Amino acid sequence: MKWEFDDVMDRKSFGEMLVRMGQELSEQGKITLEEGEVKLPEGFSVKIKCKSKTDKERGGESWKFGIKCKWSEGEQKRSGKKRLRSRSLKENKKTLGASWSNIMIGLKQGQLPSPEVIKEFEELNREFDSFTKRKWKTEMVQYMRVVEEFVQAVTAGDIKLSQKLTRQLTKLKTECHNSYK
Repeated sequence: MKWEFDDVMDRKSFGEMLVRMGQELSEQGKITLEEGEVKLPEGFSVKIKCKSKTDKERGGESWKFGIKCKWSEGEQKRSGKKRLRSRSLKENKKTLGASWSNIMIGLKQGQLPSPEVIKEFEELNREFDSFTKRKWKTEMVQYMRVVEEFVQAVTAGDIKLSQKLTRQLTKLKTECHNSYK
């Protein structure tokens, strides 16, 4: 399927169209134009781009503004979980690192993390996953599966399995970092 919307509009009409599209998207999960209709999954990547360049023929500057939404059918299963970014990537990494250190120290002492700590750890990992570029998605999918297994093991009170999964998470984290470099 492929269709394109191409028109000349004034600012007010464009704003009204965006509002209408936003309402339809949030209420019905789709966007409809005369050219076609598209249903969007619960979660997807969004890129907003604004670019200017000097237009020598017309004099002055020429501008481009675009909104691009991307997803693949396979991602829909993972996208049902909300991806909220309440922190910057740097803040997330710092908070996630501290959370991981506290969990590791507790497990080495034979203590499982509290439900609040494990919930925060899971949320921080989901948030970190939302920052991941497509280039590293394969590694992150693997890592996030083990995070889920780890959360389940902790919730079930299985300290031996939790300790085993921390070793696996550490290994996957190292592999991810090595592929990033």
